[in-house]
Amino acid sequence: MRGEPERMREKALRKVSRGLGLSEADLPGRAAAVLENWSLILQLIPDLESWSEAEKQAVVKIIRAKAGVDETGYLRRLQRHQRLRASLIGLGSGQIGSVQGT
Repeated sequence: MRGEPERMREKALRKVSRGLGLSEADLPGRAAAVLENWSLILQLIPDLESWSEAEKQAVVKIIRAKAGVDETGYLRRLQRHQRLRASLIGLGSGQIGSVQGT
């Protein structure tokens, strides 16, 4: 996908939206832009689709909070989501595999 950033973003967004069970209407406006940005990272989590509905909904709440005016709620929700935090730390430390599907 080298040289095709828009296509890469669209593919990541589709994969993550499917994994979280979201449609375009679920996150309008600024939240949709936040999801698009976050999808580049979330697509790297190999087992995202197998997370529980509660874990997936918590990710959606984090995205909505990030789109809000107050970062405090976003940070609080992010800190409380143990599985997402562990996955992000694993990605950053190289403990979770390379980019999926590329």
